[in-house]
Amino acid sequence: MYKTIKNDNLVKNEEIEGVYRLIEKNMDCTKKVIKHIDVLIENRLYPESAFKSLTSLRNVCAINVMNLLKAAG
Repeated sequence: MYKTIKNDNLVKNEEIEGVYRLIEKNMDCTKKVIKHIDVLIENRLYPESAFKSLTSLRNVCAINVMNLLKAAG
């Protein structure tokens, strides 16, 4: 699918910085989604199916943030 290139001079720093900016925006947005779901769960009672769906979505978002942090570090 992707091919690596041995010559590092072909990739410009601006391109890499653009990828990092997109990752940061994604992580910030995902953190906002997690906080919003936490507020929803804490402030209202939901049917079990809705609660499970919100909890699952929150967990997926948290895993996404952890993976992004691991990849960036």
